[in-house]
Amino acid sequence: MLKNYKTLSIFSFIFIYLFILNYFTPIQGDDWNYLLSPKDAIDTGIKVFLTWNSRLGEFLHSSYLIRLPFFIFDLFNAFVGSIFIFLFFYFCFLRLPKNMADFGLIATLLVSFMLLLSFEEVFLWGSGSANYLWTFVVVGIFLLPYRIFFNDLKSFKKMPKFLDSIYFYILFFIFSIMAGMWHEVVSAVVLACLVILVLYIKIFMKISQEIPQNLDSAKFRDSAKNVDSTKLAESTIKPKLPFWIYIGILGFFIGFCILYFSPGQNARIAEESQMRDFISLKDFLLLDFSSKVSRIYIVLDSAAKSNPIFFPVFGFIVAFIYIFKDVLKKILLFIAIAIATILYIFILLEMPLLAYLLVWGMFIYIYFKTKDRLFLVAFLLFGVWFLSTLSTFQLLDLPFRARAFGILFLIAIIVLFVARLLQYRQNLAYIFIVLGILYFAYVGVCYYSLSKQWENLVSKVDSEIDEFMRNGGKPEMIHLRLMDTYDVEMMGYGIDVVIPKSEYNPTNRMFSSWWRLTSDPKANINQSYSRIFRIKSIRVE
Repeated sequence: MLKNYKTLSIFSFIFIYLFILNYFTPIQGDDWNYLLSPKDAIDTGIKVFLTWNSRLGEFLHSSYLIRLPFFIFDLFNAFVGSIFIFLFFYFCFLRLPKNMADFGLIATLLVSFMLLLSFEEVFLWGSGSANYLWTFVVVGIFLLPYRIFFNDLKSFKKMPKFLDSIYFYILFFIFSIMAGMWHEVVSAVVLACLVILVLYIKIFMKISQEIPQNLDSAKFRDSAKNVDSTKLAESTIKPKLPFWIYIGILGFFIGFCILYFSPGQNARIAEESQMRDFISLKDFLLLDFSSKVSRIYIVLDSAAKSNPIFFPVFGFIVAFIYIFKDVLKKILLFIAIAIATILYIFILLEMPLLAYLLVWGMFIYIYFKTKDRLFLVAFLLFGVWFLSTLSTFQLLDLPFRARAFGILFLIAIIVLFVARLLQYRQNLAYIFIVLGILYFAYVGVCYYSLSKQWENLVSKVDSEIDEFMRNGGKPEMIHLRLMDTYDVEMMGYGIDVVIPKSEYNPTNRMFSSWWRLTSDPKANINQSYSRIFRIKSIRVE
């Protein structure tokens, strides 16, 4: 137990910090719809499943978890977030963090989540966590045996015997079905990657066969008479994949199909198709070639354009250094990096997709030139980002959080490159830790400020309602239109609340747009606030 205290300390730090952020984050978005629903838990969950979102996490959240005491839910969500960060680290390095260098990597990882993901909507918002964070954890647990096995194709010989039992097959099959029902885009990408990997292994890959070189042994004497011993030692065979590999993929596919063809998903697509440029798979296949290419270009280019510029610039600088470090002297290399980076940023701003493709090409070029497997891994992870982005081709103008799964692979590239750097400059881990903690403190202050602004807003509205009632006001029927779609009637207070902008102005990038009240009382966000407070309207000025 004592030898693992550093691992436990790192986990405790992450958990406590995420709990603080969860605690300071007020309820938002769909969470209010579930809390204000007059139906009981199971009825609300069934309605969501049938009419809006059939993802398993959303069903659990809308029916039961949202009704937990806020403090308990914050603890639970922080624990899930901590598990995800450890899972992410394990997938990168096949071990748990255990020292200060690893803590530096964890700090880098968490800062990357904050800068590159829609952090609040993925880690802190209840509905967002149910759809993304919890999905990543469940699917990560499902993929864990695959990650361990595919790291060494001979490892199945060393894996526990229970993995080859009927009981494990049944349990893993059931869990695989459930894992496939958490998010349709994540499931589609994971399925594609697993199928491609299995096909590659079965068709192209061979592994060395361990054959005793003592040809005088009784077992091999006869077969060795006319065979060169060197050739025997170098014999290769096709890898044999264990049965659970296929069971898991089949179950995951069934879960994906259940989710994809569920009534809630179809209802949501039908509704969002009116707000976004939706195209069905059938209609896409009927397009001519140029139209297909145009659609794919729009999807990839818009994704590259919406991403923060940190990753492509980081990737370009790393690749540039590897290509020219042995060609240019140190001073000239620094000058060349500065000039090339400025030119690259210009390309990134004007032609973002081309800039991404350039970095992708540099990664594979470096691999072929140096045989450094890190760049092959980076190239493949980058390819999964492209695949994840393409999987959303049916809907354009998606919210940024919808691209979170693909961005995880870009973050993995950053973490792997930083890990390579720390192999040669371990003392840099302390710099990463200090900078990370300073940034964590800044983010904590931002969320504390948001929490206080929310409390002040609630007090302001409550005082307006109290004054309205003291002046003889009576509850009346309020008519609101939510999300330009739902007409809501409810008993409320016929008052128009005006909030000074200086008193409620959360502008930090990590805050979702849900918090930003506008000066238009009929805006979607303002209408949602009006429903929460049961008032006629609310606006800032």
